[in-house]
Amino acid sequence: MKKKMKKTLMWVLSICMAAGVFSGCGKTDTAESGIDVSLLGDAGGIELPIAEKNVTLKCFIETTVSDLEDKFLFEAIKDITGITIEPVVTTAANATQKLQMLAASKQLPDIGLCYFQDSDRSSLAENGALLCITDSLDIMPNVKKLIETDETYQKAFEHYSEADGKTYIIPSFGIERKINHCMMYRKDIFDEAGIEMWKDGEGFYQALKALKEKYPDCIPFSFKQQFAIVDWLRQQWGLITDCNIDSTGKYVSYMTHEQMKDMLDFLRKLYAEGLMDPEFLTTTQASWTSNMTTDNESFVTFDWVDRMDMFYGTMKETNPEYNLTIANPIGSTGKYLRMNGSNTNSMFIANNENAEISAKMADFLMSEAGAKLTTLGIEGTTYDKTEDKIVYKGFENVLPGTVDLQNSYGMFLAGLSPRFDQESAYFMYTPQVANAQEYAIANDLITEFEFSANIKDSSDKEKYNNIISDMKKEFEIFASNYILGKNNAETAWTDWLAKASEIGVSELEKIYIKYVK
Repeated sequence: MKKKMKKTLMWVLSICMAAGVFSGCGKTDTAESGIDVSLLGDAGGIELPIAEKNVTLKCFIETTVSDLEDKFLFEAIKDITGITIEPVVTTAANATQKLQMLAASKQLPDIGLCYFQDSDRSSLAENGALLCITDSLDIMPNVKKLIETDETYQKAFEHYSEADGKTYIIPSFGIERKINHCMMYRKDIFDEAGIEMWKDGEGFYQALKALKEKYPDCIPFSFKQQFAIVDWLRQQWGLITDCNIDSTGKYVSYMTHEQMKDMLDFLRKLYAEGLMDPEFLTTTQASWTSNMTTDNESFVTFDWVDRMDMFYGTMKETNPEYNLTIANPIGSTGKYLRMNGSNTNSMFIANNENAEISAKMADFLMSEAGAKLTTLGIEGTTYDKTEDKIVYKGFENVLPGTVDLQNSYGMFLAGLSPRFDQESAYFMYTPQVANAQEYAIANDLITEFEFSANIKDSSDKEKYNNIISDMKKEFEIFASNYILGKNNAETAWTDWLAKASEIGVSELEKIYIKYVK
C-alpha cells in the first residue's frame, strides 16, 4: 500500500512540476490534485472535478492492452475528474457479443464504446436501458455545442436517432482523416518496368496486364480483405449506402444495382486473366503480407494508408528502394469515400444510478480538454512541444502509433477517446502518409461520407433488417461464384435478381425510400 501511495504521489508531483503549479484546488481552474487543467485547453463548461468524492464508473473498452488501471490516463482522469474508471475490456472480435451479454444480464457498464448493432441499440433505448442524450444536453455542454455549431456532427446525431426522434448514443468527433484507405502501388516496380500509374479502371487493367507480362509468375493485385473487398471497392463505384440511385433515378439496393454488376464484371475479368489473387476468398493477412513484401510477387493492393510505412519498415534493410505509395481509384466514380468519423469511437451511457455523472464524464471526454488528455496527455509529462512540434516522451526518435500510446499511456482507447486532438499522433503523418493525404486532396479524389437512411419505425426496422440480412448471405454466395467465373455471367446475374426479388428486395427498397431525407 505504501509503495502504491508513493508511486501516486511521485506521479502527481511530476505533473505539478511540469505544469509549474503546486497548489490551487479551485474547481474551474485546477483539479484537486494540483494539476493545472487549463494546460489541457477548453473543458467547455464542464465543472471540474466532476465528482466531489471518489466515484467509480465501469467503462466498456476495446483493446488488447492489459493493466490499464496502472496507465497514465487512468491516474490522470481520477485526479482531474474525481472519477475512477474501472475498465471492462473486450477485443474487437468479441465486442458485440460481449456487450449483448452484459446488456442481457443487466450488467451494462456505465459508459463505453457503443458496439451495439442498430437493432440492439434501438431495443435498449426503447426499454430505458440507455440514457437519452437528447434530453441530457443541459448537462452536456460540449456535445450540445458540437450539435449546434458543426453541421456534419448535427447530421450524425440526427442519423442515430430512434423512433421517438431522440438520440441515445454520443457520436465520436474529429477522428477521420481526409483519406484512410486507398489503392496503393509499388512505384519502384512501375518505374523500373516503365509502366504508368493508372488513371481509371481501364488503365488499371492495362497496368496489371503489363506487370503480368514482365513477371509471369506474379499476382499483380493482392489484398487481405477476402470477400469484404467487394464492400470496400463498391464505394468507388458510387455504392455508398444500402440503396443508391440508378440511371433511371430510382433507389436500388447496392446488391442489385447496375454499378454492382459492372464492378463484379471487372473483378471477374481480373480473376479470369490471373491478374488478382486466385485465393482471394481465403487469403490471410500473413500470406498477403508475404505477397506484398516479396520481390516480384504482388505490386498493387488496397488497404489502410499507414500500411505503406509498415511494409517499408519490413523491407528497408533488404530492399531500400521499396516504395509503396498511393494510387488513383479504379472504380467508375474515380473517388474514394471519406471515412465515417462519427461511429468509430461512439459512446453509450447506461441509464442507471450513475447516469448523471456518466453523462458529465462523457461530455468531458468530448471537450477539447478531454481530447487532449486522452490522445496527447499533459505537456511535460507525456509529451514535449517545441517550435510547434510535439514529441511523445519515450518516442523521441520514432513516430508512435496509436497502439504504442495505448501500451505506454493508456491513450487512444476505444471507449475512452471519443474525440481526437488534431495535434495528436493520429494526425502526425510520415512523409508517405502525408503525401497520400495531399495527393488525394490535390487531385479531388475524395467524396464525402453519406449515411444510409435511418429506419426508425420498429416494425419497418425489423422487416428491413431481416431482408437485408438474408440478402447479404445469398449475395456473398452469388458474388463469390460470379467473380470465380463458375457460371455464365448474364444468366447468373438474371438468376441473382430473381433470387433477390424472392427474398424481398422491392420491399426493402420501399422501406428505405420512406426514410430518405
